[in-house]
Amino acid sequence: MGRISVSLPIKVNGTFRVRDRKVAKRLIDELERVGERISPFDEVFGIWADRKETSEELTRRLRDRNNRRNG
Repeated sequence: MGRISVSLPIKVNGTFRVRDRKVAKRLIDELERVGERISPFDEVFGIWADRKETSEELTRRLRDRNNRRNG
């Protein structure tokens, strides 16, 4: 038994069970044809998108803040 998550550009919620293997395979084939496969990292990186700070500046600021708490 497998699970997939699909994000849609419309307001909808639901949980479905597909019992037929052939139908499930066709559904996956169609999703791969029309959808964009994403990884869990895409959401994590999205949090940091459009930041004005460089990764070095952000890292330095986080380390400084952490050092003040521990020092």
